[in-house]
Amino acid sequence: MQILNRTNAPRYIRDGIVGHLLVSPRTCDARHLATSFVEIASGGGQRRHCHDPEQVYFIIEGLGYMTVGDELAKVEAGDCIYVPSGVSHGLQNIGDGLLRYLGIVSPSFSDDELKEAWPDTAESES
Repeated sequence: MQILNRTNAPRYIRDGIVGHLLVSPRTCDARHLATSFVEIASGGGQRRHCHDPEQVYFIIEGLGYMTVGDELAKVEAGDCIYVPSGVSHGLQNIGDGLLRYLGIVSPSFSDDELKEAWPDTAESES
């Protein structure tokens, strides 16, 4: 069994966002998917971006506007958003507190993409 946690996960910190890479080929024996736990500060946002893997955002806490392609929708805790391969998407926190979500991509990003997107060492290694 492999148990991963934010304290032992590679992370990125930028633009009011902290992202922790959990299950992935970089962090465990996973081969076909990657997951991340992400926190976006109030007023912050994830820039629109696009990638080949399909993605799911599961909103754990908070309130935001999610953009997928040409569509914009308000999202909140309990919502699960599917992002097709190759479609641009982004998420803005419109609430007063943190917006937290679990991101899942399949197939996983490549090793190089994982290292580029989550360049920092685990908090426990700092």
